[in-house]
Amino acid sequence: MERCADGDLSQADVRYGRNRGAPVRLQHQGLREHLQPVGPAHDQHGHPGAGRQRPEDAECQRPGYREAHVKIPLGAARRQQQQAGFSIVEVLVALSVSAILITSLSSLLLTSIRSDGASRARTTVDSVTESWLDRYRARQEPLGSAGSVCSGNSSSFTCTYPVGHNYSLDGIYSHSASASSMSSRFGGYRNVITGTRLQAGTSQELWQITVQVRDDARKQTMEVSTYVLQ
Repeated sequence: MERCADGDLSQADVRYGRNRGAPVRLQHQGLREHLQPVGPAHDQHGHPGAGRQRPEDAECQRPGYREAHVKIPLGAARRQQQQAGFSIVEVLVALSVSAILITSLSSLLLTSIRSDGASRARTTVDSVTESWLDRYRARQEPLGSAGSVCSGNSSSFTCTYPVGHNYSLDGIYSHSASASSMSSRFGGYRNVITGTRLQAGTSQELWQITVQVRDDARKQTMEVSTYVLQ
């Protein structure tokens, strides 16, 4: 557009013989007053004939030229490029970041699940161990060799109950009376109870009872000791 406008003024200056060094206001004023041209007869019209036009002048006079050749600011062009979509590099970077985040979150989730499962298993094994100790404190279990699962002598003994043990058939009277509840409570674990007499007396004896409960499926083992006066 600027080239066409400058070209039009230059042609007007040549046709009308005006001084290019004069102020712009005087040049335009002379153009508006239609000064007498000094050029050839064919230049007295507003523009030369079609055969005498320069190629660039003909292009500038073509209809719609000024509307088509509009300069777009650099900022607007960049905004148009940004609105067009994401580049391949941006997509790859986004996918890489997403993969890293998903991997990290998955690792944290798996660790949390394992930790929660191990905590539940430890809690259950600890509860089973305390149940055995409560039975010895309540004098529901014999202190010494008894039945088919306990062996020892008058000063020490060891009772071993494998996983799935049938408490109604081990020859201990207290077990026969509560075999169903004991099987549901202790049947899923391997239980080993050891007892050592620490002090003997005429009326009472002091025993140290150690209970070990092992959960083979979850690889959890709990061992607790207590003292029983009997």
